[in-house]
Amino acid sequence: MRQDLVLLSMFAGLAVVVLPVVFVFFLALGPAGWLFTGVSIVVVGVVVAAKADDDADETPAKTNCPECGSRVQVNAPTCDYCGHAFDGPAPDDTPDPSAP
Repeated sequence: MRQDLVLLSMFAGLAVVVLPVVFVFFLALGPAGWLFTGVSIVVVGVVVAAKADDDADETPAKTNCPECGSRVQVNAPTCDYCGHAFDGPAPDDTPDPSAP
């Protein structure tokens, strides 16, 4: 038997059991519970987005290797993929703003 069909049937069975329970739960909460749930989801979303934005600043700058095109850190002495040695820092993708 194919595993993807087994997983699909398991999720469908789970949905048949869980969704009515969730539906009845939210009906029992009433408008105040709906508002609390909505505000909680928004707060969690804002916190996750802020955390993801903080993590994005910690990634090192990268550029492409001139030999193979692999992504390497700007200050890497050699390419991790092809072993190309850079004379100085790896070449930068961005043009020099002081160049004419």
